Amino acid sequence: MEEIHDDDRPKGENDDKYQILAQQISFLQTEKKKTEEEFGAQRAKMKDLFLQKETEFKQQLLDQEKQLTVEIKRLQTELDDCQSQVTVLTLELQSKLEGETRKYQEELSSLQHLLNETVEENINFDKANKELKLAHVKLLNELGEIKATKEIAANSGADIPQILSVPSTVISSLARKITTLSGSENVPVASSSPILSQVLDTDTLDDSMRKVNKYAQEDAAVLRSLVVPLEEEIKALKEKIREMDTELSQYKQYTFINSDNTSSTPSNVTVRSNPVALPTYFTTAENVSPSIVEKSHSTPCEMCTNYEGQMLNAQAKIHDLEKHIMSLERYKQELNKETTFRKEMEAKWNEKKEEYKEQVSSLQMKTSKAEETIKELRSTFSNTYDDVTRQLKQLCIDRENNQKELNRLQRENDNLVGKYSKHSQQLQNEVINLPDNVEDLQELILRCQEELISAKIAKEVADETVSALIEEMNILRDQSQSEEQSRIELENTLTENMKKLKNDVHQISRERNQHIEAFQDVDRDNVSLREELKMCNVKWEKLLKSKKQAEETINELRSRVSSLQTELDNSEKVQKDFVLLSQSLQQELEKIRGAETEVRWEHEEDVYDCRRCKNVFSVTRRKLHCRHCGRIFCSPCLTHTVHSGPNSRPSKVCDVCHTLLVRDSAPYFSTVPPQANCKPFLQLVSPFLLIAYVKSIPPSTKGIFASADQFGHRRHDNDHRKFMIGLSSMEMLELRRKDRELEEHIMFQPAPCIWAVLACCAPTNFHFRFGCFPYLGCSTLFWQSDPCQFRTVMQAAEEAAQFYRQFDKKPNAPPSTPTAVTTVATATNPQIGDSTTSTSAPASTSTSTSTSTSTPTATPALAGEMDTTTPSM
Repeated sequence: MEEIHDDDRPKGENDDKYQILAQQISFLQTEKKKTEEEFGAQRAKMKDLFLQKETEFKQQLLDQEKQLTVEIKRLQTELDDCQSQVTVLTLELQSKLEGETRKYQEELSSLQHLLNETVEENINFDKANKELKLAHVKLLNELGEIKATKEIAANSGADIPQILSVPSTVISSLARKITTLSGSENVPVASSSPILSQVLDTDTLDDSMRKVNKYAQEDAAVLRSLVVPLEEEIKALKEKIREMDTELSQYKQYTFINSDNTSSTPSNVTVRSNPVALPTYFTTAENVSPSIVEKSHSTPCEMCTNYEGQMLNAQAKIHDLEKHIMSLERYKQELNKETTFRKEMEAKWNEKKEEYKEQVSSLQMKTSKAEETIKELRSTFSNTYDDVTRQLKQLCIDRENNQKELNRLQRENDNLVGKYSKHSQQLQNEVINLPDNVEDLQELILRCQEELISAKIAKEVADETVSALIEEMNILRDQSQSEEQSRIELENTLTENMKKLKNDVHQISRERNQHIEAFQDVDRDNVSLREELKMCNVKWEKLLKSKKQAEETINELRSRVSSLQTELDNSEKVQKDFVLLSQSLQQELEKIRGAETEVRWEHEEDVYDCRRCKNVFSVTRRKLHCRHCGRIFCSPCLTHTVHSGPNSRPSKVCDVCHTLLVRDSAPYFSTVPPQANCKPFLQLVSPFLLIAYVKSIPPSTKGIFASADQFGHRRHDNDHRKFMIGLSSMEMLELRRKDRELEEHIMFQPAPCIWAVLACCAPTNFHFRFGCFPYLGCSTLFWQSDPCQFRTVMQAAEEAAQFYRQFDKKPNAPPSTPTAVTTVATATNPQIGDSTTSTSAPASTSTSTSTSTSTPTATPALAGEMDTTTPSM
């Protein structure tokens, strides 16, 4: 711009220039005003926009912060809930798994224990069966040997007819003993009365029916093997008994005819000293009176009917036992099925256990993965939260710095744009007062020039500021867009994480529900299996009960077999005694018959020993003749005297002659008192007395009391070892002198002893007296033989029949009353030394039944060795 201070210029030009300058100034001022207005408007807009953006950013940040805080809290609560649910589920699963595992282990151990017990019991049962079979085979061998010996004895003695002078009651007793072998019952069979036979048949039938129910679990094979040989033995014994009856009837006929012949016909036969057989006797008896023999066999055999009834009962028992064996086999099959079922169930439970273990391990892995994911999310959330917080702090600091910078720029802008100068409108409204002189005008122009320069500078600065602000605005816009994008991305990631967490939570809840349903199914299966186990236990208990009953039956069978064997031995002994007795009777009879054809008187030089005791004669043992038969005996053997002749002079005779001469006397073989050995008599009476024995004898009573084994008597079917048997009366008196307690029991207690006089089936001059009293904690039984008036054969038979009738009429004791010893008495006496009444008049004797019950308290010496059970009838 050219300077206008030159004085050389003309005035008109100056005015034109001035006007031009004035126009330029006004134009510039207007432009300046417009620029200022535009800049102010733009700045206001920018400020408003910036403030709006700032408020929006602040609000967005606050909203985002609130949303993030709420979302974080919600996620934290959900995470805590998920963790608590996961921990609770884990604990529940672990507790349930441990409980179920423990239950399954206990059930498996109990099942294993039951299976082991079953196997052991089966092994023991098999062993017992094997032992029983061996015992059965042994018994069969013994029976075979006995049969062989009997056949040999029968073949050896087949040529010599056996003539028995034994009363019919003895044969009846022997038959009753044989019936006990077939029926295994300790009840006597009726002897001679038909009414008594019917009563006994009904009683035997009732008892056998009760025994069938009681022994329904016996082994059929054992019973069959026992019954078959016993049936054969019974048939053989029936034949022998029939032969004995025929021979006895023939003998009676022969004696009757012989007595008539001897009274009328003299004896004129040759002398013979050796005994011979008696075939002529049988032929004579048959020729003389065959009608009598037929009459003796015309009556029906009551024993046969009894045998047939007992055989039917035995066959019914065998049938029932076969049924029971079939049921036991069925139970055994069911037990095997149950065993296989339990094994299968154990295998299934093991498989289920393995599956549950795998499921639990997979659940544990899933829970561990979920925990790791939750930890990662928590760390990501914490990092994001820290970054956002740090960014917010940085934004706050940047905002403060921007505010300060904005204030500074505002002040500079105000200064630059001439905020403090006059406004363009004011300048337009001002009146132009140009100076009059040139100097003032120049000064004014210079001032305007300066203002113009400052305005241009301000404009340039404003343009630069606007461009800088625009650039900054663009930068801020880009930053806000990037932050918005990052925020959106963060929201998307958080939303995705939330969705994943929700899906995981739903998956875990579904798995939890599935596991709950699985556990419910397992519980239902467990309940059903427990019910099945209870049913199996009930079946097992039933099988155990049946097994125990079978074992009891086996033990009872063993005891019955032993008792049957004992009774068989006793019957064989009795048969042997009868055979020996018949042989001795045949010899004596042959001697008597030979004496009718020989010289009876024996010379002293021809005899060197006694005819009875076979002792050699000496100086002290002199030879004495029997005044009837003329044979020589020693003085101890020649004790009987017979009064004969018109003056009734006493004459010493032998035992045989005394039996022949005195009609009311007992046979010579029954006059010896069985004081030295009471075992045969007690063995004969023991089936009718419910006698039990101690297992062992106390040391203080050794030699005074006898146990069952010393007595030679085994336990019966219903016997219980609870009593002792004294050996003899002398030893009991010795015990009374030694033990004051026994003396007080016998002497001072009110009726402490029960005495019973029992009639023997054979004629004898002696009674057996039995005493029962409490001693050493149990009832003690001892015996004593007393002399009595002689009884004939008919009297002894009548007494035996009365004894059996009284025993049959006795009612059975109730089961609740413990019966220790039951005896049938014909006379009672509370003192030991008192003698009993005679049995020669059985009609006048008072028959009573006495029962002795063992004392409840027992001394320590016997309490440990005695059975606590008491027998019952």
